[in-house]
Amino acid sequence: MRYLKCTLAGLVAVIAVAVISPFIMLPIASYLHRDQLHEGEAIGWDPVRLLRTSWVPWVILLIAFAFGFYLQFRRIRDSREPR
Repeated sequence: MRYLKCTLAGLVAVIAVAVISPFIMLPIASYLHRDQLHEGEAIGWDPVRLLRTSWVPWVILLIAFAFGFYLQFRRIRDSREPR
């Protein structure tokens, strides 16, 4: 049961990062690429292509899962130890 709770905490962390990260990364990417655009040209974003071609989002999600799993595991372990 302990590992199930930890896995669910990791999945919640992955979902939270997946929902929050576009709101952080898109303004940063837009700011960094502002000089590469011509007058009146729009920025086109393809999140599916990004996930298929780049390993960075997958590493970020893996780190989020590990972080959520570890925090829950440590919390459960500390609560079960006698004081």
